[in-house]
Amino acid sequence: QQQQQQQRFYSSTIYLALTLCLLHVVALLALFLRSSPFKSCLLSLLSFALGVLSMEVEMRHDEVEVATEEEELQGWETPRREECRIPVVPPCPGPPRKRPVALPELGKERREPPKGGYFQPPDLESLFKLAPPRRQASSCA
Repeated sequence: QQQQQQQRFYSSTIYLALTLCLLHVVALLALFLRSSPFKSCLLSLLSFALGVLSMEVEMRHDEVEVATEEEELQGWETPRREECRIPVVPPCPGPPRKRPVALPELGKERREPPKGGYFQPPDLESLFKLAPPRRQASSCA
């Protein structure tokens, strides 16, 4: 029964498409042949195509009403096709692993910093000598 409805729907759709094409052809011919003896024939053909088109639209409207009534009687169903299913979400990856702490090697000794320090520009001490002396904090006791 459903297959029969689909065939009827497809045939009516094809019929409607052909009627629309005929309507367009007749309208274009009427535009090009405005002052032609065939104008009255084209206009009658145009009115016929419009009548057929309106009948087809009414018939399809009735078919749609019948189809919706049948669907309401059947009830709603959950689609079970694979393409309608909600996709499975893959699990999240685990957290990144911590890097192991580098332990000091037992055989090596720790290096001492250089005796004079790491950075000693020649004029660094002269900057501190030019600064005014700091005031001593007064004791409030």
